[in-house]
Amino acid sequence: VYAIENPKLLGLVILVLISTLFGFSYWSLLPAWAVEALNVQSDGLGILMTIMGVGALAGTLALAGMSKTKNKGMILIVSALIWGVTLAGFALVTSYTVAIPFLLAMGAVSAIFMSMNMTLMQTMAAPEMRGRMMSLNMMTFGLMPVSSLPLGALAEYRNSTADALFISGVLLTLGTVIFVFVYPQFRKIE
Repeated sequence: VYAIENPKLLGLVILVLISTLFGFSYWSLLPAWAVEALNVQSDGLGILMTIMGVGALAGTLALAGMSKTKNKGMILIVSALIWGVTLAGFALVTSYTVAIPFLLAMGAVSAIFMSMNMTLMQTMAAPEMRGRMMSLNMMTFGLMPVSSLPLGALAEYRNSTADALFISGVLLTLGTVIFVFVYPQFRKIE
């Protein structure tokens, strides 16, 4: 009720829900994609995941270095848009070398998005509601498998994990664009 009554907090919950449903689908699809697109085994997949982790670390450190930053709402929206576009582009890659910058970028922007979202949730919520808002934020991660099932079924049906990843990236991008039009005031969050 508290989040619903506060449009900015509700916007944060909706945006993290969009990113959870469509942005994190690659976690369940990446192993199949790595075999299909790059013909790698578990060691190659481990390196791909490590590259994503390096990108996430770099993104988090970059965000931490911008402690006095303005336009936090725009940073959140732009990172979600870049995440969606990068995910869609990543789906089309068929070279291990070309996959590296995409994975670095996806790791960085997803980490920036999640860190900024959690920061805004904590700073915008009343002190006595911060724990509940963080619980609501973390609860959205439980919905991650909700999109993995239909996207996995699509990958099986089309016999192409790349198609499912591409659609996931497009849905994240479109969901973010729709969000921007529904919540235009969100861009002005300082």
